[in-house]
Amino acid sequence: MPFSVFIAFKYLLDEKRQTLFIMSACAIGVAVMVFLYGLISGLQRSLVDRTLGSQAHIILNANKEKPRPLAESGNDTAVMARVERGFDRPQMISDWPRRIEAVAASSGIVAVAPRLTGAALLRRGDVTRPVGVSGIEPDSFTTIIPLAKSVVAGRYDLVGDEIFVGKDLADDLGVTVGDRVALQTRGGAVNFLISAVFDLGNRSVNENQVFVSLRQAQALLGAPGDINQIDTRVGEIFEAEKIARRLEKETGIETISWMEQNSQLLIALRSQSSSSYLIQFFVMVAVALGIASVLVVSVVQKRAEIGILRAFGTKRSVVTRIFLIQGAVVGLLGSTVGCFIGTGLAMFFRDSAKNPDGTPRFPISYELSEYVVFILIATLVGIIAASLPARQAARIDPAQVVH
Repeated sequence: MPFSVFIAFKYLLDEKRQTLFIMSACAIGVAVMVFLYGLISGLQRSLVDRTLGSQAHIILNANKEKPRPLAESGNDTAVMARVERGFDRPQMISDWPRRIEAVAASSGIVAVAPRLTGAALLRRGDVTRPVGVSGIEPDSFTTIIPLAKSVVAGRYDLVGDEIFVGKDLADDLGVTVGDRVALQTRGGAVNFLISAVFDLGNRSVNENQVFVSLRQAQALLGAPGDINQIDTRVGEIFEAEKIARRLEKETGIETISWMEQNSQLLIALRSQSSSSYLIQFFVMVAVALGIASVLVVSVVQKRAEIGILRAFGTKRSVVTRIFLIQGAVVGLLGSTVGCFIGTGLAMFFRDSAKNPDGTPRFPISYELSEYVVFILIATLVGIIAASLPARQAARIDPAQVVH
């Protein structure tokens, strides 16, 4: 064992109570950091998962018709600032199978699905509800939004005139799997058989959205062979905005990412993270001051021993290293214990508060790499905190101490 390591451990063991006290302070500080990070990370991940549980990461929409200036009758000169946007002429994505292949091949994209959306009136007896209609291919669509896992009654399949309805809409209409409803558009009314009831965890979607096969939607909405939306899923959700802007340049189709649609949520998440980091910073400052103060006292207590070491030819660098090693050991051991305490506290907090459905009210999220980061930070803080006492010890003049 190197001489500096041996002496460092000897000093720590000579003052067991003092060492235990500062390690406990370090452990408590790291436990607070671990608990806070796990709680906030879990809440943020839960919020993002709930948000993305009912929407695509990136949507490519059919380009809107460009506005045209109106000209006075019989005159080619525009005389008014009004424009004609053609709202009654829905725009479609041309040659969409080829475009889907191109989007799927783009970097960062992990899943792609075609979709045709429109509005309709859903009728059941004398009750009528306005709904959004989505024509989908079930196999590809569930890779974007986990609709298959969200089916609470029936089967996830759209054959012929079958339809999926949301749980809240089904409750409002008093319908279930096997019942028939009618969808009314400008082209007329079509009867559909309810093959599944879904619950995406979003009341707005559950109340206002229905799904039919893509072919049925094309016939119902008067758009044979067409789609007006391409849904995509990305590998890194927080890269969605960057990927969306790249896709828009590559395809020439208007894109919108989930980050753009939920900008207020992202602002709240960033503010939450900033508050967490600020708290953790001050906790580490407190831990550093505690380590430094204890080691300063240790230097005073060991002044004579350090003077003897210097008198026997021990270099200043070795004396400095002795105290830096003490700081590292305190930070390493204290943070390791703190990780266990913080995790245990977080798990107890998670298990003690449950939602009515049995899910944790405060979800906790950790990864092994995060523990490594906490331990490295605490160890580094311990070394930095020990640097001042180490310099103080190295400057001790043996001639003034040893009599």
